[in-house]
This record gives sequence, C-alpha cells and structure tokens, in this order.
Amino acid sequence: MGQIILIVLLLILIFDTIRGFKRGFLKSLLLLATWLLTFAIAYSAADTVKQYVIQMFMKSEQNILTDQLAYFIAFALIVLVLKAVFSILVGVISKFGDLPVIGWFNHFFGGVLGFVKGIIVISFLLFAIYLCQYIGFKQEYNEIMQTSSLLRFMAENNPVITMLKGAMPF
Repeated sequence: MGQIILIVLLLILIFDTIRGFKRGFLKSLLLLATWLLTFAIAYSAADTVKQYVIQMFMKSEQNILTDQLAYFIAFALIVLVLKAVFSILVGVISKFGDLPVIGWFNHFFGGVLGFVKGIIVISFLLFAIYLCQYIGFKQEYNEIMQTSSLLRFMAENNPVITMLKGAMPF
C-alpha cells in the first residue's frame, strides 16, 4: 500500500510540474492571484449584492434561509463574473510570456512553481494520511509507514505536520 501511495504522490508532483511548465510562470502566478482576488472581492461585496438578489428574485417573506440563499447566490454570481473578466485579462497578459527570450524563462520557472505547488499538495496529503492514525486507522497507518522507508521519511519531515503538531490536541 505504501508503494501505491508513493506512486500517486510522484504522479501528482510530475503532473503539477508539467502543468506549471506548460502554463508558464506568468500565467500560473496570475491564475493564483485572480483566484485570491476573486474570493476576496466576492467575500467583501456579497452582502451588498445580496440586497439586489433579494429584491429581484425573492418574492417570499424574508427569513434566515432566504437571507443565506441570497448571500450564496450573490457570492456565486460575483465569482462567476470576476472569473470571466479575469480569464480574459490573464489570456491577454499571458501572451507576453510567450515572447522568444522571455518564453523559455517563463516556462522554466512555471515548471519550478508547479513543482513547489506539487510539494505543497503532497505535504497536505501526507498530513491527511498522518491524521488517519488518530481516527481509528492506527494499525493501517503503521503498516503503510513500515512498507516504505521513503514514505516514512517524508511523513516524519513533513513541514505541515511539524507546524500543526503543536496545535493538534493529540
């Protein structure tokens, strides 16, 4: 089982590295920034837009359920509109990353960024595996860790586990 987990983790790392290389550093960074910006704007503007949603679509009397539904609809609408706008902007701006000299560096560092993203994803997956021993799968966890010294090394030196270990109640 430990070997299968290692293969899956390696595939995640390879996939993220290749995807980062294909996208390029500029596009990968812009996509990350647009997601963060989209959710920040949607979070701050959803209360305002919620009032318009209630006025336009909700004809029944207002209660806590309609209020939450209106907030969800407003949040979703804002996210959809902003992602559409940002996708167009990212498409235009990322064309600069394909210029002859810049293109090679853009793709190379995109691969590096994808590799780092893959390491972060793997760290969180290993943290989830680490938590299995505390929810009734201690024997299975120990078996997995004993079958692969590399997996055990990765789990023991996982920065996510190290950072959160003190905050965990176990």
